[in-house]
Amino acid sequence: MNAIILDTETHDMNGVPIQISYIPCGFVDEPAGIEGEQPSKRFTFDLSSMFDELFNTGGQPIDFGAMAVHHIIEDDLVGKPNYTTFRLPASVIYVIGHNIDYDLTALLKAGVNCNHIKPICTLKLARHFYPNESSHKLGALTYRFAKDKSKAREMLKNAHDAAVDIHLTALLLQKIIVEQNIQSIEQLYELSNEASTPKYIHFGKHKGTALVNLPDDYVNWLLSKNDLDQNLRTALLNRKGNKVKA
Repeated sequence: MNAIILDTETHDMNGVPIQISYIPCGFVDEPAGIEGEQPSKRFTFDLSSMFDELFNTGGQPIDFGAMAVHHIIEDDLVGKPNYTTFRLPASVIYVIGHNIDYDLTALLKAGVNCNHIKPICTLKLARHFYPNESSHKLGALTYRFAKDKSKAREMLKNAHDAAVDIHLTALLLQKIIVEQNIQSIEQLYELSNEASTPKYIHFGKHKGTALVNLPDDYVNWLLSKNDLDQNLRTALLNRKGNKVKA
C-alpha cells in the first residue's frame, strides 16, 4: 500500500486531529478489449480496509465552531488514544485528499513525518479541470456530478465525518481519472502539482476567468493582499512577466 485517500477532523479550525480516516487506493491492470491492444489501468479504492479512529486531544477543548462542523464532542474522545500516537503506514508515499494541505498540517501537529509524502489534492484538481463550477467544496461537487441526487443527499447527511468524506473524495477522484485518462498514481501526482499553480481565479467577481484575462487593476488589487494564497500570487506575478521561484 503506497497510496491512500485520507481525511481528518480537527479540534479547532486549524487544530490537532481528533478523527483520522484513510483507505488504500491504486491502479490495477484492465485487460485489453481487443487482441494486441495494450492493457489499460483502472483506479480502485477499498472501503472495506478503512482505518477510522478517534483521538483525544490531551486536554485541549474542542472549539464549538469545529464541533458544529463535524459533531464530535469531548465525550466521544474519552478512552481514545492520544492524537500524537498516530503514524502513517511506513509504505505510504502518496496521500490524497480534498484540500490535503490542511490534513497534512494536522498530521504534522501529531508528530507525523511527512517529508517523503507526495500530496495529491482533489480540490486543486477540481479547480483546474472544472473552473466554472459555482463551488468546489466536496459536497457541492458530489451533488453536481451525482446521477442519483437522493443517494448523494443521504451520503452528505454525514459530510464532515472523515470516513464519509474519503468515500466522497474517492468518487470525485475516480471521475477525474476516467475523464483525463490517468494511468498511474505518479501521473496523478504530477497533475496535482501542475494544478497547484492556478490558471483560473476561483473566487470573487471574476470567478472562473483565466488569469491571463483578468483586468490589470484587479490583479494589482489581489497582489496587494497580504493573505493571498502563495500559489496564486506566484501565478499572478508570472502573468505580469515577473518570473519567481515557485
